[in-house]
Amino acid sequence: MGPDRHQQPADGIAAPLSPSLPHWWRHGQHLQPADGISAPPLAVVAPSVEHLVAGVVPPMATNQLTLFFHGELHSRQMDSHSFSELEKHIEDMHVLITTPFHPAYVTAERIKKAKNLELLLTAGIGSDHIDLPAAAAAGLTVAEVTGSNTVSVAEDELLRILILLRNFLPGYQQVVQGEWNVAGIAHKAYDLEGKTVGTVGAGRIGRLLLQRLKPFNCNLLYHDRLQIDPELEKEIGAKFEEDLDAMLPKCDVIVINTPLTEKTRGMFNKERIAKMKKGVIVVNNARGAIMDARAVADACSSGHIAGYGGDVWFPQPAPKDHPWRYMPNHAMTPHISGTTIDEQLRYADGVRDMLDRYFKGEDFPVQNYIVKEGQLASQYQ
Repeated sequence: MGPDRHQQPADGIAAPLSPSLPHWWRHGQHLQPADGISAPPLAVVAPSVEHLVAGVVPPMATNQLTLFFHGELHSRQMDSHSFSELEKHIEDMHVLITTPFHPAYVTAERIKKAKNLELLLTAGIGSDHIDLPAAAAAGLTVAEVTGSNTVSVAEDELLRILILLRNFLPGYQQVVQGEWNVAGIAHKAYDLEGKTVGTVGAGRIGRLLLQRLKPFNCNLLYHDRLQIDPELEKEIGAKFEEDLDAMLPKCDVIVINTPLTEKTRGMFNKERIAKMKKGVIVVNNARGAIMDARAVADACSSGHIAGYGGDVWFPQPAPKDHPWRYMPNHAMTPHISGTTIDEQLRYADGVRDMLDRYFKGEDFPVQNYIVKEGQLASQYQ
């Protein structure tokens, strides 16, 4: 589950508009109810996802619906405008659509202010930016587009493994800086074939990563609270490791694919990192808070971790003095692994479908529920 996740075009990149793509890059706007309707009974707040609602809202409801859109999808900066728009409408909203960590953390305080709130939809995967116990206590439904980011994140993890193993980034920097020193790159470059790769978590993303790694002839290990289907395990050639601490020293590459929960928060501290093989490669596209940020930076500086890559930080956006920005041997980016155009279309379709079901009074696909009738999904318990 990387956890299974979501997002928007990278900051500053305006994707080309074409007939096959919705107009996601329009400026925020307010769509007011038809003339004569003074007090709409329903409010939906979403970060510039008007295309999600178009064609979904039943004709009878269009005169009873206020849609508040704010921000632009190509800008994920949590600026004062985004916060002020959210706070301005928080008491009126019935539905809040967010992407992980954007436009804001949905805290217990915000939930308490939202007197009319019924539904929290995550446009993507990973709802830990929401205070889930507070949402459950308030009787809210929380749902996300389960599976929408599986391919995008698994491919990104494989990319980062190869970038770090092959020592690609220093080679790129040589070219940019007008240098040429093959030996300076090659002495830390390795093949993926024959390496032992372990994933911590074998949900949708973890399993797909193992499948993608099979053609590279790696030794594949996985740790999870549940063992995957024996036939799939045999097909992939992966071995189940019940004891995480016993698996870590066996791995040349470790990939984090577990959701952020109270049990996994800070899971990889100084002591657990010390159990990893010296010179290990670590990739984390799950959640930044699973790692002890300072311990990771120190391990990269000492060489115990030979390379660390990922797109998740804590907090997000990462402050300018975050140690991962400046530690050696890293392949970090903003939170982009689930932001391909293909993935955006999947989560847009998923949110649109759930809005359609909400207006019709229908249940969502069971795997999409994170909180339902006061109960948290098992992965968040």
